[in-house]
Amino acid sequence: MKSHFEIYLDAMVQCGANVGPINNFLISLQKGRDFEMAFELAQVPQSARNFINATFATINSGKKHLQAASFTFGREDLIPNMFMGMVNDLNTTNPERVSTFKYYLERHIEVDGDHHSHLALAMTEKLCENDEAFWLEADQTAKSALQKRIDLWDAAYAEIAARKILA
Repeated sequence: MKSHFEIYLDAMVQCGANVGPINNFLISLQKGRDFEMAFELAQVPQSARNFINATFATINSGKKHLQAASFTFGREDLIPNMFMGMVNDLNTTNPERVSTFKYYLERHIEVDGDHHSHLALAMTEKLCENDEAFWLEADQTAKSALQKRIDLWDAAYAEIAARKILA
């Protein structure tokens, strides 16, 4: 059985995306290089670096309530609904080039849908409980995670739009 990430890479290959930078990044990490060196060697765009660094800053904070808030509101409660529209649109354009990506999205929706979303919300509530300071920190972390995700998607869109203009 393949992980979400492995299926995502397969989908990128199927649609003709260049997975070289991702593979270079992973190889650099496997060789013991730190993120900054791996970013440089793989020529990772700044928006992706910012997103990854922000994610790991939350992870490395050691604060479970912040990790839960970022995960819950920056991913679990957001992405399934966002992906649903994409899945529906994929049926109308190039299904032979995106079948693996469609499967990936459908699996993501199935796994991360209502069940995970409710569990993630319950986890965040349990970790913050009645601690107002925890809830304020969780709110700030969730907003930051969402902004980093917006910045990442905006940069990806800008790159796609720039390539279309040049093509």
